[in-house]
Amino acid sequence: MKTFLVIATGAKTGGALTIINQFLKWAATKNKYKFIVVAPKVLFKKKNIKHIKVSTSGAATTLFSLIASILYIIKYKPSIVISFSNVPILFSTFFKIKVYTYFHNLKIVKEKNLKFKIYQFLIKYFSQEVIVQTQYTKKIVKSFFNKKIHIIWPGITFYLKNKKKLFFNKTRFTKFKYLFYPVTDIDNKNKNFKFLIKKSSFFKKNNIKIIIPQISQSSYKQKNYDFCEFIGPLKLEKMHQVYKMCFATIFLSLHESLGLPIYESLSYGKITFVLERPYIKENLKQFKKDELLILFKEKEFEKKIIKYLNSKKIEKIKNKKNYINNNWNNLF
Repeated sequence: MKTFLVIATGAKTGGALTIINQFLKWAATKNKYKFIVVAPKVLFKKKNIKHIKVSTSGAATTLFSLIASILYIIKYKPSIVISFSNVPILFSTFFKIKVYTYFHNLKIVKEKNLKFKIYQFLIKYFSQEVIVQTQYTKKIVKSFFNKKIHIIWPGITFYLKNKKKLFFNKTRFTKFKYLFYPVTDIDNKNKNFKFLIKKSSFFKKNNIKIIIPQISQSSYKQKNYDFCEFIGPLKLEKMHQVYKMCFATIFLSLHESLGLPIYESLSYGKITFVLERPYIKENLKQFKKDELLILFKEKEFEKKIIKYLNSKKIEKIKNKKNYINNNWNNLF
């Protein structure tokens, strides 16, 4: 039986957690393979999936993938290893196994500081093959690393289980027009929270409240962001109920390899406002036009929001796209 070793010790929240669980959704259907999964948590538990609970953050995630994962290679003798931590495994060629580096952080190739130059060096000289999510990412990565690159659409977690169970009362979302901002750290400059601050008077004037699943309380507790409602970290089923009960989603990232919350929102049939940036324009070339996805430039924002705020046209738009299913079968 072919054994996969999956290293994903940093996949605790957000897109990283979605990506690993979508992989395991695929893995759960492959009884001819065995999967050793080193990660904080998994949603799919099957006989062919062995979960080893390890949780890391920051530099510890990198060091675990580079070095500590070697111990698991020695113990379990896998034929395939996938590192979901953006970095490869040192000296993997010594073990004569196939090692894939799942690459989903474009900062590694865009930033020029020492930290990311080290990442670039490691991928360049120790990666065997690289997995990315889109043609856009492949094009950028290919210009840095002369590696074999595979494009795998990760899929999204479309939560259907306990669909009748409500974690928030429906009347909870009637006081304001709620706009979902699916970001867990407003201090991350790439997530562009300052854009919302600049528009705060507009939100108040139009009775719009921004819903944010912020994890840390350090930032917003010190400031009066009264146009926002911070509801804390959400488990997947709660997060997806919020998607459904808000009138729209807003995504403001300056740089992304993909932007999974965009496609989660679209899959729930929600209007999704996305700041126009190079990554989204390139990624949308993979799909035909989606009526629910509204690209906007900064100066157009208020006009676009007002257009759709009370529009009955929204109810008539049906999303026929399938962003849900992954395509790991194309690789294994």
